[in-house]
Amino acid sequence: MRQSLSHRSRAHRGPWLLICGACLIWVSGCAKPLIGNSSAVIVLLDYSRSFAPFDNGDIAALGEVNKSIVQMVRVGTLPQPVKILWAAFGDNGLKPLEPCGPARVFGQTLTGHTNDQNLPKSNLEGRLTNIVDLQSWLSVCLSAVRATSQSPQQFTDISGALMFASDAAEDIREDHIIVVFTDLLEDLPPNRQVPPLKLNKAKVLLVWRPGLDDQKQPAAVSKRVEDWRNKLERAGASRVCSKASQGISEGEISSCLWH
Repeated sequence: MRQSLSHRSRAHRGPWLLICGACLIWVSGCAKPLIGNSSAVIVLLDYSRSFAPFDNGDIAALGEVNKSIVQMVRVGTLPQPVKILWAAFGDNGLKPLEPCGPARVFGQTLTGHTNDQNLPKSNLEGRLTNIVDLQSWLSVCLSAVRATSQSPQQFTDISGALMFASDAAEDIREDHIIVVFTDLLEDLPPNRQVPPLKLNKAKVLLVWRPGLDDQKQPAAVSKRVEDWRNKLERAGASRVCSKASQGISEGEISSCLWH
């Protein structure tokens, strides 16, 4: 009798073992590994003819953005490794100019050396390993931005640039920030359709000033700021804040994004 029950128990377990094995194979084949960087800052620059070239006031505002990036990295509000990318949009926001070159990754341990285990292999060569190197790169980057902004483009594809930024943050596991420096006057080329925006819980900072087309109606930019704020929230941004570029400070940027 005991042998018969044991045989029956094994017979009932057989199908369940097959099902469990199939489930494990499916999970292991479909689950995505945790790879990539922990956080990111992507700075989008408006190189359209209504906004560029950048003047000294613009460069000063972007200098405060640089200071805020360094501070967020230093105090840990942006967990490491941190991906940093600057992109300038105009006629085609999905294929922007990268005035500072490809994205750089910052990662350091308490001893000042990079923890290579946390960094994707593709980023090991161009990594930044200490705050001084980060500050130096951001300073050189700002000089490149000043120079390349002197060649404005005809159109303003803000939506495409935001989609580019969202795609660039696909490998990010935690917070990612998108900073947009613009007059928010979108002007697309003929027959260009606006892509659907999906911002995947990004924090978005709009740093704005009136553009060249706003000289007759400088108050028009304020309405555009509010319209874009609503659009970005509907597109899935976890936080949208805006600051006029004139007189902006590192402290205001950090407070806007995190408080």
